[in-house]
Amino acid sequence: IGLSEVIFLADKSGGTFDFSSLNTAIGAFEMLSRFDYDSALWQAADEVYRKAVTGRGTVKSQSEADALAEALNEKIEAMKKTYAKKTPLSLSFVIRTEAGKALPETVTVTFSDRTTAEAEVIWDAAEKEKLTLPGSFTLNGTLAGTPYTIMASVVVEGLSDASLRHLVSLYGALDTEGCTASSVSALQSALEAAKAVLNDSSRTQESVDAAKAALTAARYALAVDYAAADGPGEEKPEDPAESDAPGTTDTPNPPDTSAPSPDGTSSPSAGEKGENTKLGLWIGLSIGVLVLAAAAVLTAVVLKKRKK
Repeated sequence: IGLSEVIFLADKSGGTFDFSSLNTAIGAFEMLSRFDYDSALWQAADEVYRKAVTGRGTVKSQSEADALAEALNEKIEAMKKTYAKKTPLSLSFVIRTEAGKALPETVTVTFSDRTTAEAEVIWDAAEKEKLTLPGSFTLNGTLAGTPYTIMASVVVEGLSDASLRHLVSLYGALDTEGCTASSVSALQSALEAAKAVLNDSSRTQESVDAAKAALTAARYALAVDYAAADGPGEEKPEDPAESDAPGTTDTPNPPDTSAPSPDGTSSPSAGEKGENTKLGLWIGLSIGVLVLAAAAVLTAVVLKKRKK
C-alpha cells in the first residue's frame, strides 16, 4: 500500500479508520528537504515520520491514528522555525567506480549558499552487468530526505591485471630445481594466492597490485640449495665473497724456465747464471790487480840496475 494511497483501513471487527489526516502529515514531511532545517529537529521529526508510516498498519483505534498525525505535524511546525532555504546548485554528477564495485552511498552536494554536505543517495535499480563490465551509463537517484532527483553519469573502469596474469604464467613455468625447499614453497604459495585473486569476480585493483607485489618478492627470494649440490665427488660451489677475502689467495711459485743443455745436462737457471757472473768478475779483478803489482815490481828492479 502506498504512503499516500491509504485513506481508510478496516479493523479486525469490521470497522474502518480515517487516515486522511495522517496521510496529509506524512505527505507534507516527504516534500521537505532535510538540508533546509536544523539537523537535530529533522532527526526527531524523521523518527515520528517512520512511526506514522508503520502505524497505519498497526493502529487499533481512530484516536491512535489521529495522535500519530498530530505528533508529526508538531514536529514539522517546530522545524519550520529554523527554515533556511537551500537548493542544490546542480543535480548532475559523474560517478567513477571500478568493475564489480557497488555505487557510492553518498554524493557531495553544493547548495545555493555555497555550503556543501554529504547526501545519502537512494539509487534506482541498475542492471548488474552494467556494474561488472567496463563502460558508462546514466542512472537516476533521489537524495534521501529531500524531494530532489539526481542524474549520474556512471563510469565503470576496468581492472589492470594483465601484468599479474603474465607473472603467473612466467613464474609458474620457472625451473626451481636446485633451490631450497622453503623458498620454492613460498613461491608456490604466492602463485596460488595470485590465481585466487584473478579468479575472484569481486577483485579490486588494490588486491591485484598486492598479489603482484607478493609474487614478485617470492620469485626473487628463491635461494640456491648448496647443501643438496655438495654430493660425493662434487665440490661445493665457491662463495665469491670468500674467494675475494684478503689473505686467502696463494702466491704461485715462479715457473721453472731452465732448459736441458745439448749434452743432456740441465742449463743453469737465471738465478744460477747471475751468481756465476758475479764470481767471474771477482776473479778477473783479482788477476788484474796481481798483474799490475808484478809490473810495478819489475819496473822498480830495472830502474835500480840502470842507476848502478
